[in-house]
Amino acid sequence: MINANFLKDWNDFLQREMPALGLRHDPALSVEDNTLRHLNAKRRTPRQEPRIVHEARELKIPPAHADDYAVLKKLIRDGGDLIPYLSRDIRNNLADRNDRLLNAWGIHHLHFRPDGARDVLFAKFTDTEAFVLQSLPHGAGHPDTWVETSLLEILHNNWPKGTGGRITGIAGEVLTSSQRVALRRGNANFATEMPDGTVYIGDGGLSASGNCVLDVRENDKIFADLACWQKIIEDNEANIREALGVPLPQELSIKLMVTPDSCWLYEPVSQRPLALTLRP
Repeated sequence: MINANFLKDWNDFLQREMPALGLRHDPALSVEDNTLRHLNAKRRTPRQEPRIVHEARELKIPPAHADDYAVLKKLIRDGGDLIPYLSRDIRNNLADRNDRLLNAWGIHHLHFRPDGARDVLFAKFTDTEAFVLQSLPHGAGHPDTWVETSLLEILHNNWPKGTGGRITGIAGEVLTSSQRVALRRGNANFATEMPDGTVYIGDGGLSASGNCVLDVRENDKIFADLACWQKIIEDNEANIREALGVPLPQELSIKLMVTPDSCWLYEPVSQRPLALTLRP
């Protein structure tokens, strides 16, 4: 029998990795729930990678934040640490809380200064690019900022190929800002129509729990992959023993090594990897 427990190996990875995102691994939760927390926090925290910065034609930076924006733009371009400028949840080690704007439309908000300000900057990130959309006021008196459809329109007008969530076959919904706020608070998605007739639901979209649909799908995929590879290893013990030169009754273990960027299977005594690979 092969000694392999890929579910435990994945949980061990979460215990190592979650503190790097400011999270505490919660042993009272299932490994699936901790994984969803990890995926949420990972998406909320852009990696420290240099990015090409693109600015929307509509972008207007408040004069009081011109210097702040120059500093922030350079930080984004150089791949610096953005955590001090992100949501206070992240700075307070609560990165697993749901950011409904990000979950629904894939748009981050950043503060111009680490100590905060009335105005915030909205941007969309990939691993290599940042698309800066607009600055808007937030806080008390501005609940509609988080459902401001002009942000989607700016994305569509400037980078239509990079605007996710396009749908066909349904019309956009005519909603007031108060109605959009109520729907967002209830974790409901709504269709937004652009002036040219293009309709978007959002880049990812909200699940009933408030999590991003993309995270829910990735969570399901991870555990399907773990179960699949567990079965492959157990069903092919004889072939694996022959390939590694480990005959019965000698004990044989196969482990899953996970890093933030990849994962693979290996035999821990000799540290020999198997010629099988997994995507994280």
